[in-house]
Amino acid sequence: MLTIDKSKLIEILQHTVDAENMMHYCLSHLAHLIKNGRIRKKMNEFSELAKTNKEFLIEQLDNLGITSYLPENRCRFCNVKAESFSLLGSINLALEIIDIEKKLYKDLLKLYNNTEAKGKINQILDTKMSQKTFLKNEKKFASQAEYKLSFIDSYCLAGIVSKLWK
Repeated sequence: MLTIDKSKLIEILQHTVDAENMMHYCLSHLAHLIKNGRIRKKMNEFSELAKTNKEFLIEQLDNLGITSYLPENRCRFCNVKAESFSLLGSINLALEIIDIEKKLYKDLLKLYNNTEAKGKINQILDTKMSQKTFLKNEKKFASQAEYKLSFIDSYCLAGIVSKLWK
C-alpha cells in the first residue's frame, strides 16, 4: 500500500504535521494583530487550510499505525512577543514556513505509492504555490508602503526555521 521506507515516511509526515501545526497557530494569532482586513482574512484562510492539512497528515500517520502523535508546538522556539510582528514580518514568516512545507510535501511524494494520497499532496502543493504567490505580491506592496522590518525578521524566523527538523 505505502512506501519505499515506512520509517522515513513516518518521520517526514511528523515533520510536516509540525510545520502545518505551526502555520495554523502562528497565522491565526498573527491575523488577530493585523489591521489590514484583506490580509487578516487571507491569514485566517491560510491558517484554516493548515489545520485541514494537519488533519489529513495525522490521518496518514494513523493509517501507518501511529495513532497518538501529538504535533509539537514549534512556536515555543519564538521568544518574541507577537505584538512585535509587523505585517512584513508576518508575511516573511509565512513564506519561510511555506518553503519548508513544500520541501516536506515533495519528500512525501517520493515515498508514497498510494495514488489517492499523492493526489491530495499534489493539491496541497498547488495551494502552497498559490499562497506563496499571494504572499510575495503582498510583500512587494508592504515593502513599497515603507513598512520597516521588525525584530521578528532577524531573530524569530531563524530560530524557528533552524529548529524545524530537530
